[in-house]
Amino acid sequence: MEKIYSVVNREIMPTPAAVMIATELLAEKHRDVLTVDIGGATTDVDSVTEGDPEIQRKLISPEPRAKRTVEGDLGVFVNARYVANNAGWSRLAAEFDNLDELVDSESPFPETEAHNALVSRLASHCLETAIRRHAGRFRRVFGPTGRIDVAEGKDLTAIKMIVGTGGVLSRSADAPTFFKRLRTFQRRFHNELLPKSDVTLTIDRKYIAAACGVLSLLDKEAALYTLSDSLEVLNS
Repeated sequence: MEKIYSVVNREIMPTPAAVMIATELLAEKHRDVLTVDIGGATTDVDSVTEGDPEIQRKLISPEPRAKRTVEGDLGVFVNARYVANNAGWSRLAAEFDNLDELVDSESPFPETEAHNALVSRLASHCLETAIRRHAGRFRRVFGPTGRIDVAEGKDLTAIKMIVGTGGVLSRSADAPTFFKRLRTFQRRFHNELLPKSDVTLTIDRKYIAAACGVLSLLDKEAALYTLSDSLEVLNS
């Protein structure tokens, strides 16, 4: 950043901060929004929501309306080997011949169908793991009056729209397939405060969420129009 400032005389905004601003921009129109940005080294999750009022009354401690988490171990290129191990190396090895070689040769520009398929499997794991880490959960405790259920962490149950951005989600033809699995979140992880099955799923096809976050500081209306035009809504 210091080197960049030596040649640029304007404020510099890192990509995660710009995507957070873009998420807040969309929330002004759609209220409760969550954005997932899957990258080569990290997977970032941004949420803007107050959560469900009923769950808020059960929260142990308050959470901010706008929250960002950065998972430094979840990336489809730099951290490909770690993600593959975490997703289940033996299971992936049964699907892909020469898995070790495929993982070591992963790049931002997959050259074969095998590489494309592996990137999609890794991205799917990053997607679900990052959102689950971002979300809170219910916990059963025992107090003076007996057993009670409390909530802790960020409540995502009121999320109306999920936006997928980043190279894999924006460009992969397989993205809609594994992205739609998010609609089964609550059924699969019923003790976690995850988005409901009727959530609207969208993909930032032009990969411009971060750019629109920066643009919104100059022209909010133009930024919202441009970003909305890039969002592809996935049908059920």
